Amino acid sequence: MRIRCLILIALLVGGCGREPRQVAPHHATGSTAAVADREVPVADQIAAVRSGASDTIEVQATTFDDELAEISGLARLRVLKLEATRLTDAGLLKWNGLSSLEQLVLRGASIGDVGLAHLCTFEKLRIVNLPQARFSDDGLAHLSRLPQLELLRFSSPHVTDAGMEHVATLEQLKYLHLIAVPITDQGLERLVALKQLESLYLDDIHVTDAAIETLLEGLPELHLHFNQQHHDLDPRSHRH
Repeated sequence: MRIRCLILIALLVGGCGREPRQVAPHHATGSTAAVADREVPVADQIAAVRSGASDTIEVQATTFDDELAEISGLARLRVLKLEATRLTDAGLLKWNGLSSLEQLVLRGASIGDVGLAHLCTFEKLRIVNLPQARFSDDGLAHLSRLPQLELLRFSSPHVTDAGMEHVATLEQLKYLHLIAVPITDQGLERLVALKQLESLYLDDIHVTDAAIETLLEGLPELHLHFNQQHHDLDPRSHRH
């Protein structure tokens, strides 16, 4: 349990003053390292998961569009990190049977409402990182189907204050990072309902100091980063 918590914290708050650091996930015994001097070809990583030698696919240097249908059916896949992808809803809909998926990072993927709804059929997800998404408030409503979701990081120009109402219902959410989401003070104040929230990162979010003060009054132990810096009222601030 302690290792699990450390991984989650490192994902979101371990990189104070810069983008949260992604740590290498656990691999099953005998698996091939996903990050090495030379990137392991994705076909080899898929084969390793299919055979039970690994539970992770991590691709940093190769860019994918919607053709990665081979992901489908990998019931043992626990961690999927694609650092450069142009994946759309159409490509994501080809992924099925990912019954063990817990951690998902899709950088560059323009996931909309349809894609997010499909993604939420992977009910064991604990970590979701979609920094270039396109979904709306309606898409966020599907997150209620992820009862174990602990970390959520996303950007989308189509999410408003109404979307924060859906986020505020996520009872297991501990770490939240919003990037260039056009919410206002009203949306931020709705997050007070997340009494279990431990860390909140806000980047390029246009809210007032008054709204932040209200949030921290309701969540007095919240670790708050605002535009890559500790907020002045952050009770957990420390020197970088």
